Amino acid sequence: MRLIILLLLTTAAQAQFLEGQTPISEFEFEVRKATFVPQLIQLAAATYEKKQYDRYTVVMERLNQLQPHYPEHELRLVEGYALLDEKTKAYDILLKMQKKGLAYPVSELSNMENLMGTEVYDYIEEAMTQNTTPFGQGVVAMTVDKNYGGMLYENMAWDKASNSFLLGSVRNGEIIRLDEKGVRSVFVPAPEKTENRWAVVDLEADNARDILWVATASMPQYNGMSNENLGETALLKYQLSSGKLLQTIQLENSQKPNLISQLHVSPQGDVYVLNSFKKLVLKLPQGQSKLEPMLGLKDYDDVRAITTDDTGRYLYFADFARGIFVVDMEGKHIGPLGDAETMVLGGTEEMVFHNGALIVVQNGFKPARVMRLKLENPVTIDKLIPIEASNPNFEIPTNGALTDSHFYYIGNSQWSKMDMMGNLLPQQQWAEVRIMRSPFNFQEEKRDEVMQKIEEFKKEKGIQ
Repeated sequence: MRLIILLLLTTAAQAQFLEGQTPISEFEFEVRKATFVPQLIQLAAATYEKKQYDRYTVVMERLNQLQPHYPEHELRLVEGYALLDEKTKAYDILLKMQKKGLAYPVSELSNMENLMGTEVYDYIEEAMTQNTTPFGQGVVAMTVDKNYGGMLYENMAWDKASNSFLLGSVRNGEIIRLDEKGVRSVFVPAPEKTENRWAVVDLEADNARDILWVATASMPQYNGMSNENLGETALLKYQLSSGKLLQTIQLENSQKPNLISQLHVSPQGDVYVLNSFKKLVLKLPQGQSKLEPMLGLKDYDDVRAITTDDTGRYLYFADFARGIFVVDMEGKHIGPLGDAETMVLGGTEEMVFHNGALIVVQNGFKPARVMRLKLENPVTIDKLIPIEASNPNFEIPTNGALTDSHFYYIGNSQWSKMDMMGNLLPQQQWAEVRIMRSPFNFQEEKRDEVMQKIEEFKKEKGIQ
């Protein structure tokens, strides 16, 4: 019998499967064919609760295959191996995690007793701890007062002409400007009830064409949400220099609910948006007024960022649990970017293309970090170059914008402080919003400097 069917059968049938009456070989055979992650997670929880750790590890192995860039699955698998006293398998995973720059002090993990007391364990614990050391030259460039923390400024864009930043509020739909000194002013006021604009979900400046593109939607965290507008969304076009609304572009032939959660503007002026609820990427060609369906992403459950290369031929999207993928738009072929054995590309909240590389913000694991993924070609990563990691000003780093010389980004998202309806959770309080600034070429320049010195030394010594 098939696992997916079995999980949907009667309680008695499920109980038989979980009580160990099904041979482990048959259990493993069925799990290896399963692809529906939520049900596998339920099965993992059930086998763990029943202390069926051999079955638990089988399920966690499958989850790691399906979502190889999600470190939480790796940690749960390590725990399973530790409970079974399979030290070598547990050590192998922990060593790979450490080499990928992750920082999970093993002494703080659950059920690690069987792994302790060896030289390998001691090395892993020390190396993981070293990975928590702050790295980079990032500083807090400006802040938004904590009295405005609850406005949920979760996205930002750079206005090159005024050298200022625009931040959009999820709470009331306004857009504010922060000038070079961090002085706050209202750029676009909160919408009136009669307008077809709501929360600001994302925004991006097209400086070359004096346009600000804004993704707006009605959602529970938006103060003006109602039964009538819940699930509405639109793409807004503003004049960047004045804040004048030029155009409102609705989704056509798409039943509610809809949510434009991500947008990207290519160098050619084409606008790409992600309708998260429909798992669909749409394109607005430069100069046009109608969004065209372009790419379905039905197999990807949590896409957080989209961008394109400079030519517009290759589109990149980041699934929070599965990693980063690249799409050749000429053939619509989708392929994974990067090898999960040597790098972790999950937990990616923000992604921008710059000079043959992807700059990504990763907040889905420890340590939170900003990385530069230098590409050998559009579909292959050459090397991972750290920009910032374990910065003490990080809470949950999130969306940002590139200037000519730096990457600016929000260092402490307030999103996790709310319940599903946008209410502040008990024991939580709004904080000032920290806008971080990091030089995006810092580590690469440092590496090039070191390599130059090595070449000079070799030349001096006559080494070829």
